[in-house]
Amino acid sequence: MLREGPPFPGGEPLGAKRLSLCFATPALSAAGGYPPGFSSGRLSGEIAGRTWRLTAAALRGFVNVGGWDLARNRAKPLRRALPPGSVFLLDSADGEPTPADALDGLCLSDPLDNLPAWQGFGLAVAGVSR
Repeated sequence: MLREGPPFPGGEPLGAKRLSLCFATPALSAAGGYPPGFSSGRLSGEIAGRTWRLTAAALRGFVNVGGWDLARNRAKPLRRALPPGSVFLLDSADGEPTPADALDGLCLSDPLDNLPAWQGFGLAVAGVSR
């Protein structure tokens, strides 16, 4: 018999009203030390079709990301990005439980100068927080 996952103390379902969002790759953020789509004046935002409220953050500085433009034969401009391992705590704005895998595998980056997320920026992994 296969189980879907480890049991939670107190019988809590697999899903919660709070998620820890961790970036596995650098994430482009127009607002600096905030997750893509959030800023100092905007602590609520939409990710994956749900509205979230930013509760806490743990990150260390920034990393510079760039590359080489083959078509123009020159370096792409450097952009500041959230470093891999940056963690953000998000609360569900409507208070409804969310599956733990609701945000897993999404690429969450602000589109800066049409730099696409498919280049590997902002790969996110989410976990249930109590």
